Amino acid sequence: MATSQDAETIESFTCSICREIFKDPVILPCGNNHTMCRDCVLPLLKEEVKKCPTCRTDITSVKGVKRNSALKIKMRKTHLPCFGCNEQICVNNMNEHIASCDRIDKRISYFKPVKETTQIIPTDLPNRCTFKCPYCDVKNLEARGLKEHCIEHHRYDSQQVVCPICASMPWGNKNQASSDFLKHLDMRHKFEYDTYVDYSQDDDAMLQAAIRASLQSS
Repeated sequence: MATSQDAETIESFTCSICREIFKDPVILPCGNNHTMCRDCVLPLLKEEVKKCPTCRTDITSVKGVKRNSALKIKMRKTHLPCFGCNEQICVNNMNEHIASCDRIDKRISYFKPVKETTQIIPTDLPNRCTFKCPYCDVKNLEARGLKEHCIEHHRYDSQQVVCPICASMPWGNKNQASSDFLKHLDMRHKFEYDTYVDYSQDDDAMLQAAIRASLQSS
């Protein structure tokens, strides 16, 4: 059983695409050992240009995608607390436990704390984990991957575009185009919003928290 000294967290076993505990984890041949769920990776491998969603490295051979057996073994040996009932659960069984835990509201992402509220919880929450390039519509880019992609492929593109990261935020204006998108990315998105923003706060509080974090990262 894992102890506090192991410094393991749920995030260590979380797929960056679906944001759930790994199901049949596979390693992409990107050179950085980035791991995702097999079912999450399969659609990416059908794209004409195949890239790792995390580092945007070209994937030249589908045959290089292999099961992450070491991680699967680690998941079977590691126990972490369920954030709903706080019971120590084998990571390999965490998805099943979360589905049946009566202390977790299944209508919202289980990576957010459940709080008592009189407000109706929305069921159509937007995707704030991956984004689409506003220039060429390449999908499944994380914030860092979006920046790297635009620097590599659109450095000299003068087209005014709407920032997909800002547009996904509660305070974002989906019609406000940036005249210098690369500069905007460099100034406003040097960090992952999920790290600093508590989406249970009101819009103004979230915006101020994001601004403070961005300024501190400058």
